[in-house]
Amino acid sequence: LYATGEQMLKGRRVALLCADGVCEASVQAMRQALSAHGVHSVLLAPHMGCVKTRQGGRLKVNGTIAGEPSVLFDAVAVPEGTRSLEVLSRCGRARHYLWEAFRHLKPIALPGDASAMILASGLPETGDLGLILEKETPAAMARFLAAMKQHRIWSREDKVCGMPKVEK
Repeated sequence: LYATGEQMLKGRRVALLCADGVCEASVQAMRQALSAHGVHSVLLAPHMGCVKTRQGGRLKVNGTIAGEPSVLFDAVAVPEGTRSLEVLSRCGRARHYLWEAFRHLKPIALPGDASAMILASGLPETGDLGLILEKETPAAMARFLAAMKQHRIWSREDKVCGMPKVEK
């Protein structure tokens, strides 16, 4: 838990939060980048079954946001997709999920339009090395993987003390 310096990524788990309307290309780019380093991605949604993608496809959900808490994962990423983000922004459990991951010093990737989740979750908009807000998913994943190698974002520790809790 208290590891510092570059850590091995193989075997780590990342929660990918999504809902209907998620960008399939963003999900695939995230999964490819993670699996290339031996990192397991788990697709979580507000419901079980499948989510409909923006492109008209379907992605099988591995678990629910409520049933797979952030404490079970090493990091969290939110793929792009305007409709998906609208649902997640209104979902108290999704907002709390990001808030809790932030409080536990975990890396969080919010590429492109996924950065809208910052305000919804009450996270700081700037100044955090583990909050990845790149415009493009591939660039975000490169920085996200680098942040994951640090295991935790220790520079965030002073910021999270006294942070107000986001309601579920």
